Amino acid sequence: CPHSVADVTSFVPGTFVHEFQHMISFNQHVLVRDGADEDTWLNEGLSHMAEEVAARFYENKYPAPAGSLFSDTAALFISNDLTNTYDFLESTPTTSLTVFESTGTLAERGAAWLFLRWLVDQKDSTILGRLVQTNLTSVANVENVAAEPFPVLFGDWAIALWTDSIPGHPRTSVPTRNRFKSRNLRQIYARLNTFAPTQFPRPYPLIPRPLAFGSTIESSILPGTMEHFLFTAPGSDPEVGFRFARPDGQVFTETLKPQLGVFRLP
Repeated sequence: CPHSVADVTSFVPGTFVHEFQHMISFNQHVLVRDGADEDTWLNEGLSHMAEEVAARFYENKYPAPAGSLFSDTAALFISNDLTNTYDFLESTPTTSLTVFESTGTLAERGAAWLFLRWLVDQKDSTILGRLVQTNLTSVANVENVAAEPFPVLFGDWAIALWTDSIPGHPRTSVPTRNRFKSRNLRQIYARLNTFAPTQFPRPYPLIPRPLAFGSTIESSILPGTMEHFLFTAPGSDPEVGFRFARPDGQVFTETLKPQLGVFRLP
């Protein structure tokens, strides 16, 4: 399996940082605290966050040249995260945050990084260390460090994926809970669309499905996934209700833990 020097130079730095986080996580969870290894989705998300930590070091040390998103060195660590996230935002109804296929598809890894990126923005950077230095795992680990129920975090993050920097609306008109503070995804992907339209064909990959007033729409999603819809309320009827049911007309069972998030544009 030969690799050129250029390949090694490009791939090894990010891979080293990524895998080193897994070693630290195993040491803290299993060897130090006699617990279980971290669940795959959160473990991979933390390793991708480690890549971004390295990227930020070089972003601060070497600002991006004019016309570029990142310096060459920072790009070594964050480029794959942006590609994975783009894949996730194109497939949110079928890409789960918490139920990975084996070690996770690239899109699933993008979801995990983006969730932690939002969580750190909402809380603070110390949350990353606390997620590692514990014997808790998965959802219980997140709930412990965030001091919030996971469904609440998941729902607000899912809204933020669309509401951060909505075109035509001032960014500050959206509550901070529904924004990313340290990255502007729409700005990043609009630039990537300009640079590499074949790889990034849309200025923003998440496109809500239109939902007409008085209409019925069917959808099927997996645990840990979400789907976005855009609904325009008629001016003559400002109070609008939504009814959710299974195909047989029955209500969802409690074990499915369905949830609805609504963001009303100003």
